[in-house]
Amino acid sequence: MYDTVVRNGTVVTPERAFEGDVGVRDGAIAAVGAPRSLSGETVVDATGLTVFPGFVDSHVHVNLSLGEFTTNDSFADATAAAARGGTTTIVPFAIPDEGESPLAAFERRREEADGSAYVDYGLHGCATRADDRTLAELPDLIDRGAASVKVFTVYRDRLMLTHGEIRDVLEAVAAGGGLCLVHAEDEAIIAHLIERLRRRGETDYSVHAATRPAVSETTAMWAVADLVEETGCPTLLVHVSAGRAGTVLESARDRRLPLLAETCPHYLALTEELYDRSDGEKYVCSPPLRDGTSRDALWSMLEDGLVQTVNSDHCGYDAAQKRRHRDDVTRVPNGLPGVETRSAVLYSEGVATGRLSPTAFVRLTSTNVARMLGLYPRKGTVAVGADADLVLFDPDAEWTVDGSALRQASDYSPFDGREVRGRPVTTLVRGRPVVEGGDLVGAPDHGTFLPTSGADAPDLFSGWHRP
Repeated sequence: MYDTVVRNGTVVTPERAFEGDVGVRDGAIAAVGAPRSLSGETVVDATGLTVFPGFVDSHVHVNLSLGEFTTNDSFADATAAAARGGTTTIVPFAIPDEGESPLAAFERRREEADGSAYVDYGLHGCATRADDRTLAELPDLIDRGAASVKVFTVYRDRLMLTHGEIRDVLEAVAAGGGLCLVHAEDEAIIAHLIERLRRRGETDYSVHAATRPAVSETTAMWAVADLVEETGCPTLLVHVSAGRAGTVLESARDRRLPLLAETCPHYLALTEELYDRSDGEKYVCSPPLRDGTSRDALWSMLEDGLVQTVNSDHCGYDAAQKRRHRDDVTRVPNGLPGVETRSAVLYSEGVATGRLSPTAFVRLTSTNVARMLGLYPRKGTVAVGADADLVLFDPDAEWTVDGSALRQASDYSPFDGREVRGRPVTTLVRGRPVVEGGDLVGAPDHGTFLPTSGADAPDLFSGWHRP
C-alpha cells in the first residue's frame, strides 16, 4: 500500500512513454507499475492524462530590482505561478546589489525564499565583478550549493564583465567544479546602434530589435566559445534567440566543447513583428524577438540537439512599468513573464504539432537542466527513488491565454489571446498536491532549497539524447 497512487495515466520519462501507475511513499516514487496494478491510501485518477516528471525551470527572475523598476512577484507569487504551470523546481538568480559580494547575495536570497515557496528551488550565483574578492568567493559559493554562476557580456553600467574578466570567472568556476551561465550579447555593437538611431530621432520601443541584431548575439557567442575552449569550463549560453547561432553551436560541438544552449518559448512562438504593435513595449526582452527565419531555425536546433533546454526567462514586470518609458527603449524594463505558461506553450507548439516527441519534451523541460545542475535523478524523471514531482497534464485541453487570469503577479502575458492545446491540471511536489484541477491548494512553506552541484562534464556532454 502506497501513500498515493497516480493511476492509469500515460507516463512519460526521458526515454519512453507507457501506460501505467506511479506509487508514492514518503515523498518519493516507490513503484512504477502496470495500469491499475498499485494500491494507495489516496488514488489520483490519471485516465486520459499524461504524467510527466515535474518540470524544472532554471531561468527565473524573482523580485528583480535593476535600476528604476522591480518585478512584481515575490517568491510565493513566482512559485505559485510555477506550480500552476507544472514546474516543481525553479532556479532564480542571486544578483548582487551594488557593493555586495556574490556570497552575500546568495545568503540574502536564501533568506527571502526560505519558507516562502510552493515548489522546490535552487539559486544561481552571479559575478558582476571579477576582483580578487569575487574570484576567491566563487569556490565557497559553489560548495554552499550555488554551483552555477552567471555572467553578462552586456549592460556596462551594472552587470557587464570584459572578456578578460569572464575568462577569470570561467577559470574559477571550472576549478570549483561548477557551471557558468552566460548572457551573450555584444555591448559595443548595441551601444553603437542605439547611438546611431538616437541621432536619427528613433528612440522608442519599436527599434528594439534593430538595436540588438543577431550579429550582436553571435559575436558574443563566438568569444564565449573560445573562452570555454581555453578554460574547459562547462558553460550554458542562456536565451539563445538568433537563427545564425546554430553555426556557433555546431562549431562548439565539432570542437567537443563543454558548451550548452538554452532557448525560451517566446523565441519559439513569437516574432519581432510584435514591436510594430501599439503596445509593442510589452514584448521588449533581450535578446529581442527575432524574425520567422530565426524562430524556425531554433526549432531545427532543438531537433538537432544543439539547444538542450527550454526555460522561461520569467521576468514579471507589469504593463504599466513597460509603458512608462515606451518612447525611450533604453529605459523600458527588459523581460517577459512566462514561468506559468512555459510548458503549455512549448507543448502546444512542439508536441501537439508533431515537432517534438513527448520524451523530447520531457528532456527539454526537465531532465536536461536537472542534469546540468546535478539534480538528476532526484529531479527530471519518473523512476523509483526520484522525488515524487509529478505533473498530470491534459494533452487535449484547448484554451486561450489570458494573462489577467493567471496566478502570476504580472497583469499580462506575451501570449495573450493565443490558442493553446495542452495544459497542466494537477501538480505534485514530493508527493504532495500543490495544484489540483488547476487550483492552487499547496502551502508556501512546502518548497525546500536544493543545493546544486556542478555538471559532470565527461558524462553530461557525451550523453545528450537528440529529441
